[in-house]
Amino acid sequence: MDPLQELFDLYEDFQQKPTVQAPTSATMGSPNEGSVDHPVIQKRAQVDQLRASGAPTGDAHEKVHGDVNLADVTMKSDVASTFGRVQDDGNSKNVHIDTKADAKSVMALDAEMELKTKLSPDMMRTTIPKETETLPDETGANVPVDTAEEYDYNEDIMYLQTYGRA
Repeated sequence: MDPLQELFDLYEDFQQKPTVQAPTSATMGSPNEGSVDHPVIQKRAQVDQLRASGAPTGDAHEKVHGDVNLADVTMKSDVASTFGRVQDDGNSKNVHIDTKADAKSVMALDAEMELKTKLSPDMMRTTIPKETETLPDETGANVPVDTAEEYDYNEDIMYLQTYGRA
């Protein structure tokens, strides 16, 4: 018999056994759980519902938050956040292309050009040499391509006649 057996028995009697239950979820809870109950999010959702029903942004904001006092800094920030959220359309981290600027960027010019030209998936794929007999132009019509090699050997003959062999 083990000299510590009495100690082991005492520990097993003292130790409370856990109740058998379903294992906990392997995923962790996020800090956003229950965030729909937050008053700010509820007011934002109400403003969005009014805007979706056709109300202008300013009127929808005033119906939810009350009349805006522009002397109050918090009311002004609430209006600014509402208009900013509407202006960004929820894409605050995306790249905004300013196509109305006086000096347009390369990206803005490229975006305008993409809107003007209609490209099909067939036009975007890489052609194989047999398919290069006709290629689409800017309008999308297939234009024949001259694939015959033209090399004028007369210039080579004239060089050899003048200067001899190299």
